[in-house]
Amino acid sequence: MKNALLTILFAFAACAGLEAENWHSTHRLSTLTGLPTDEVKQVFQDREGYIWIATHDGLCRYDGHQLKTYKSNLYTPNLLSSNSLTAIAEDNNHHLWIGTSNGLNVLNKITGEIKQIDPKRLSGANIQAILATRDNQVWVGTANGLNRYVAENDSFIRYNSTHHNLQTGDIKSLVEDSKGNIWIGTWSEGITRYNPAEGRFLNYPRLNAGNSAHVIFEDRDNNIWVGSWDYGLFRLENPYNPQQVKYINYRHDRNNPRSLSDNIVYALAQDLNTQAIWVGTRSGLSVLNNKDNTASFTNHLPSQSNESLPYNEVNSILRDKSGLMWLGTLGGGVSTVNTRPAPFELNTLEEVKKRLSSNSVRSIYVDKAGNKWLGIGSYGLETDHPGFQNNPIASTVYKTIQLNGTNAYWIATYGQGIFVYDPASPTNKVQNIRVNPQYPWLANDCVFDLYEDTNNLLWVGTLDGIGVYNPQTNTGISYPSLGQTSNPGEHYSVVGMAEEDAATMWLATAAHGVFCVKKDPMTSKIISFRHYQTATGKVNSNNIHVIYKDSQSRLWLGSNGGGLSLFDREKDAFVGVQQDYDLPGDIVYSIEEDDAGTLFMGTNAGLVSLAAEVTHIYTVADGLQDNAFNRGAAFKAAGGRLYFGGHKGYNSFNPAELKNRKFAAPVVITDIKLFNTSLENLPPKLRKKVSTEAAGYTKTLRIPYSSNNFTIEFAALNYAHTNQERYAYKLDGFDKDWRQADDTRRFASYNNLYPGTYHFALKSSLPLTVIVLPPWYLTWWAYLLYTLLIAAAIYLGVKLAKERAAHEFQKQFVYEPKQMNFTNINEEFLNNAIECIHTHIADVDFDQQHFADALGVSKSTLYKKLKSQTGLNPSLFMRHIRLKTARQRIIDQRGIRISELAYSVGFNDPKYFSACFKKEFGILPSEYLDVVMMGKAN
Repeated sequence: MKNALLTILFAFAACAGLEAENWHSTHRLSTLTGLPTDEVKQVFQDREGYIWIATHDGLCRYDGHQLKTYKSNLYTPNLLSSNSLTAIAEDNNHHLWIGTSNGLNVLNKITGEIKQIDPKRLSGANIQAILATRDNQVWVGTANGLNRYVAENDSFIRYNSTHHNLQTGDIKSLVEDSKGNIWIGTWSEGITRYNPAEGRFLNYPRLNAGNSAHVIFEDRDNNIWVGSWDYGLFRLENPYNPQQVKYINYRHDRNNPRSLSDNIVYALAQDLNTQAIWVGTRSGLSVLNNKDNTASFTNHLPSQSNESLPYNEVNSILRDKSGLMWLGTLGGGVSTVNTRPAPFELNTLEEVKKRLSSNSVRSIYVDKAGNKWLGIGSYGLETDHPGFQNNPIASTVYKTIQLNGTNAYWIATYGQGIFVYDPASPTNKVQNIRVNPQYPWLANDCVFDLYEDTNNLLWVGTLDGIGVYNPQTNTGISYPSLGQTSNPGEHYSVVGMAEEDAATMWLATAAHGVFCVKKDPMTSKIISFRHYQTATGKVNSNNIHVIYKDSQSRLWLGSNGGGLSLFDREKDAFVGVQQDYDLPGDIVYSIEEDDAGTLFMGTNAGLVSLAAEVTHIYTVADGLQDNAFNRGAAFKAAGGRLYFGGHKGYNSFNPAELKNRKFAAPVVITDIKLFNTSLENLPPKLRKKVSTEAAGYTKTLRIPYSSNNFTIEFAALNYAHTNQERYAYKLDGFDKDWRQADDTRRFASYNNLYPGTYHFALKSSLPLTVIVLPPWYLTWWAYLLYTLLIAAAIYLGVKLAKERAAHEFQKQFVYEPKQMNFTNINEEFLNNAIECIHTHIADVDFDQQHFADALGVSKSTLYKKLKSQTGLNPSLFMRHIRLKTARQRIIDQRGIRISELAYSVGFNDPKYFSACFKKEFGILPSEYLDVVMMGKAN
């Protein structure tokens, strides 16, 4: 099933005046996306990271992309004792214990087999709670009592009031706390705690009028919580002393919107991002923000908003390993909620958009005082600098900088030249520099970039090349054509610059690739321009957005169409690395490096980080303004905070905080298919040959040669960002390099492999050995049979007359029988001719004249005899014999090189020999050699 998750905004509408929760996006799983029913009893995560969903119509396994369903039906009758599931637990032996309304089942995840437990072995068939403890004890609660599984003799112990001081009854909840105690919740007989160290059960005082303890939970502060049926929520004070225990009750009050949403409690969990207690009730979800205040709930109810909970009865709550919250409902399927604060601060500049009709950020600069200078669309500059008044800029701002040792701001615009704002100037604080003889260093009023080099000279990138300005002497010069003489009228738009060293500057252009500028390190006088463009193979795109020098002095290039490139000094070229690093999209708009050496790039497919050749991709799901950014709209502020701008505002973030938030999702093999048939659905006989283990646990895959077409499917079990994962896989013995894959292609397919042993490697996953078995005619016993048959043939052949054998052998080398003229063949002449050619087989100079002389006849006589008897002229006859001899030598000398073979039969050009061979026999000699090597030669 294709990933059909419905991504929606989970913007819960809480009661008026209540604090807003930090809800991110959510995914929905329902019958529309593959669930057998929307009635969910429990959501569970196993040790590998899979999500299991127990429903009232079967069990589902979810990997973030596909739902796999286990149920009894026409195709798998009696798979489960009942499709109405009630509880799930997993022991330490990879066994999934599955409770139903009519019996207990055990799924062996290693083999994929499901075993049904005889209900007579338990206190009842209606399973309502299952617990697998840390020491691998399995406890089962039924509607009629408590049971413990004894693995040593595959039996169950039943507990009752007579022998164990246990309040018998309808077991609803089983929980192991941090101390190893087992808490037992019942329908109407309260709470019991089992102390394993003492081996005894401790009964607690009556909890409420109905003595209902429907669900029990321990939070990370070791508080014990109990949810009841119709009596609200309880927290236990002094929980380990039944005589002194105190019950704190949280109840629903219809007049208080901050109270519990309903007194019937189904599920309890804790959100570790906020530390809040989540309570699933009959009416919705209640989030307890302050445990000491019984009226401190934020309620999320379906009735409050169409974009709220999909259904009111929240029957199961799970916090997975990444911190994502899962809500299972009794009619609305499953939803996931990410409460983790967005890693990126987002500013959509809504007020700016109202005034200027745009919030597209074209440039970002943050000064030492923390004031932001933003280029907004084509409307000019927005800044919170208190002294910048009467803003005269009304065109696109591409760059703002402050020169070293000054407080003046230099602002590059498109069409208005450069503005210089000096807050310290007593008069004329804002100066506008336009194209004018007074400023010979400014070639065009359309300015894209400003860069201050090590000599404190200002480099100005414009629509017409560059200008170099010395603020100390107020002098400068422009280079409109960048040293090019072939196209004097061409606009060389310089959109980005980077200084490699005191003698080298690099210029990025919008349509002409890259220029390397050599300058005098003392004066910065330009010595030469060197052009790097696609025509010379020096770059893979001429449309450059950014050139960047990192802390390791590496030069990076971001382009439109060519993605990311890295300068190779040996090749003196920028080499594309987009595919090597498996980067998304094909455009890199901007690059910034954090204090730890990680590169961050604004692309057309998200914000990408690159560290030690490992990439991570962030998208709008992480709180970005958009998945695409604007060229050059990036900045690293004092303190290391990074800023990236796009058409919908800008994001800022602390890179160190990002690294602490990453969740290393396990990568697993989800399925193995032969000819598009899953391993578990193969015929039993074939399945036993291939693997007796389930796909994710298979260590060795034995592929019969007749089934030599297989697919390995995989997934990263990261449910918060299912569309951002990248994969690398390799079949050692076949693939030369790692192959890259993304969320759209999570599988590796191979077919027609040569027999042998291969090793499939999937990064961050266990290796898999793949053995392709040979066909029967290439097995060891087949080769033994061939040997015996050949020996028998040799024995029989020896008994034949050598002369007759030689004569027949020579005849088969001349031509096919249908070409013979039996009435005219002079066998003696023909045998002499064949023998003559074999005598000179390796002589490339042996031509028609030498052939006639060797037979003692004239060329014309030779021609007439061969033509009349064979239909071939002397040249074709000689070539025919040479090619027949070559074919036999391939059989006799397996492994012979084609060039060596050609020379040995009188051809001085191996390519011409190969062409003649194919024309004669319909197959290239190299292909025929492969057939012979595989043992398939006739």
